[in-house]
Amino acid sequence: MKKLAAIFTVLLLCFACDKDELPKVETLDVIGIDGLTVELGGIVHSEGGTGGQVHRRGIVWNAGTARPTIDNNDGISTSGVGAGDFSVVIIVPSAGEYSFRAFATNQRGTVYGSRKTFNAQ
Repeated sequence: MKKLAAIFTVLLLCFACDKDELPKVETLDVIGIDGLTVELGGIVHSEGGTGGQVHRRGIVWNAGTARPTIDNNDGISTSGVGAGDFSVVIIVPSAGEYSFRAFATNQRGTVYGSRKTFNAQ
């Protein structure tokens, strides 16, 4: 019985570790906007524990309302590494509605914050 309890405890600890392998990132509201120049940002709240250090973080954006990703975007701007706040300044090509979200990548993968929008004038 003690052996079974020990195995269960080890499995439970391993399962709990898996939850923390990806970073946790938040997309901030638009920091500032002046015509076609926009300041955007995010916060990496956690690097992901056993997933390793966040080695890439930033903002991806698209014209319109589509969810931008690293592989499918109209623009990507990176800003440093690790946990903490970051911001980028982008210049969009024309007036209109744009979608953006923060991202963070460690050795386990890339995660995204929530999608937000802004209107460039």
